[in-house]
Amino acid sequence: MKTNGNLLPAAICLSVFVLGFVAPKASAQTILPVSQARSISASGVSTSAVDFAPFNVSIQSDEGANQTSMINSASITASGFAFGNGSTGLAASRFSVTFDIASDCSYTLSGNVFWSNRDGGQGAGPPFVLLSSTSGTNFYAHALPMGGVVFSTNDVLPSGEYTLSAQAAADAFHGENDSYSLSFSVTPVPEPATLTFLLLGTAAFLSLRRSRPSPPR
Repeated sequence: MKTNGNLLPAAICLSVFVLGFVAPKASAQTILPVSQARSISASGVSTSAVDFAPFNVSIQSDEGANQTSMINSASITASGFAFGNGSTGLAASRFSVTFDIASDCSYTLSGNVFWSNRDGGQGAGPPFVLLSSTSGTNFYAHALPMGGVVFSTNDVLPSGEYTLSAQAAADAFHGENDSYSLSFSVTPVPEPATLTFLLLGTAAFLSLRRSRPSPPR
């Protein structure tokens, strides 16, 4: 019974300490938006997102463009297309968000890009999805040669500033039809001290269970 009396307060104290240490980090904002450039344009008309709120707009004419994008503290999603059927003109759906990550995070980025045109010309070029930082490119996908590419990648991002961008642009002269779709999410990587405290709390709890006397029969 002496062992139980010593371990129970220790287990409770460790559990309370770990919860107090981890809970604020779990609720803290992970993706901190810094700047953005989200817009669509077609047939001489253009519109842009003015804040970090959800953006869902489209233009339908001889050339057309669309974008649906959303930014929150744990994820970023975006999809867009651009097409051109007239003799001249350019349509585009452009997406770019620069954000800070305060601590190391694991990330997942998945989606697709698609590019086609009626005459095989270069036109406005292939659509792409790009994740980069001040130190270089973290991930890049593009539909070249023409066709579709489906992608999915994951890794760890050190704390710092990053830019996630995508574009679909269509030259009406070439009858292009471009699109992109992306889903990006991050999860904080536990710090070594947090893992240590969690292990200590678990060990104390298991020791308490093992040392508990069996009920009388």
